[in-house]
Amino acid sequence: MACQVFPADRRPNHVLVNEYSSGAGLIPHDDGPLYYPVVATVSLGGTTLLGYYTPGGGGEAPLPVCNAFLEQRCLNVVRGGAYSNSWHGIDSGLEDVITEKCCNLSLTSTHIG
Repeated sequence: MACQVFPADRRPNHVLVNEYSSGAGLIPHDDGPLYYPVVATVSLGGTTLLGYYTPGGGGEAPLPVCNAFLEQRCLNVVRGGAYSNSWHGIDSGLEDVITEKCCNLSLTSTHIG
């Protein structure tokens, strides 16, 4: 609460803990109104690339926009249009490839390649 991630009138009332198997991935999706207006994710087990997508409409596949590199023990906060207007997911596979589509490289100790 000290970081003021959540509005004072919308403090979290629960914590959801998920464990994902390495390489399994997470199909692009949105969380709908479930956590609106803000969701905070803590990456505990390891690093990953969290992909953001333009939602698919009329049966179309979602289109990749960018990735956020999540380091172990990092806090990722999504709010506003990033929450309401995009989907998120994790590609399956055992290795993450860092490219220029990674939107937060300047905030990490990681480089393209």
